Amino acid sequence: MLTFRALQSGSAGNAFLAETDEIALLLDAGLTVRRLEAYLSALRIAHKRLGAIVLTHEHLDHAAGAGAIARKLDLPIYATNGTLARVDLRDCDAIPIKPDQPIRLGDLELTPFLVQHDAAEPIGLLVEHADACVALATDLGTVDDATLEFLCRADLVVLESNHDWDRLWRGPYPMPLKRRIASDRGHLSNAQAASCLARCAERGRMRWGWLAHLSETNNSQKCALGTVSARMGAGASQLGCLRRRAPSLTWRSTDVYVQARLF
Repeated sequence: MLTFRALQSGSAGNAFLAETDEIALLLDAGLTVRRLEAYLSALRIAHKRLGAIVLTHEHLDHAAGAGAIARKLDLPIYATNGTLARVDLRDCDAIPIKPDQPIRLGDLELTPFLVQHDAAEPIGLLVEHADACVALATDLGTVDDATLEFLCRADLVVLESNHDWDRLWRGPYPMPLKRRIASDRGHLSNAQAASCLARCAERGRMRWGWLAHLSETNNSQKCALGTVSARMGAGASQLGCLRRRAPSLTWRSTDVYVQARLF
C-alpha cells in the first residue's frame, strides 16, 4: 500500500511523506527538525522508517530544513544538480537525480519531471508503488504539455493553487512581486489549477486532487475549492485543500483521503 501525507504546504514551509511498509520518504523539507519530529510523533511514524529526503527545488520554503534534518536523522538527500548547488548541504550525503530518469528508493519508484518555476532546476515528482501513483507539483507558473502528461499518470494529483487572480492584482503586494507570481515561471492561479485538474480527470486517471501552496494573502480554501469545483463539475474526482502549517490530508492507495485531526 502507498500512503501519501501532506505535513504542511504554503509559503511558511512545504513537506510531504510518501510511505510503504518498507520505507518512508520526506518530499521537500521546508520545516525544522523539531517540527518534523513533532509531526512524526503525532503520526506514530518512527524516525528510523525515513529512508531519504527528496527536494523539488532550492527555495527556502521547500529546502530550509534539509541539511539539519539530514544530519540529525542521517538521511541522504536527492535533488537535481541545479538544486544541490544552491542548498547548504555540508556534511550531508547529496545524491543528484535527473529529470525523466526514474530512481528506486526501497519499493518506491520516483520519476522527477521538469516544471516551469523561477528556480535553478525545479522538478515535480511522480511517486509510484505497485499500480498506485501520486504526482506532486507545488511550485510552477504554467502547465505545459510535458508536465500535463506526467500529471495524467497519477491517481492523486497534488497541484499548486496559489492565488486568486483578482485578489493578487488588487492586493497589497508590490507590483514586481505580483508580476513574478503571475508569470509563466511563478505560481499557478486557482483558474489555472482548475483547468489543469479538469484535463487530468478527463484525459488521465486522476480521481483525487489536492490544492497546495495556497497564498495566505491572495487566496483562501473556500475560494480555491470553489473555483476548481466549478470547473471540474460533478465528476468522480474528490478535491481537498492542504493546510499551511499543520498536517491535513492523507491518501492511501486502498482508500480515499481522510482529514487529519492532529493539530
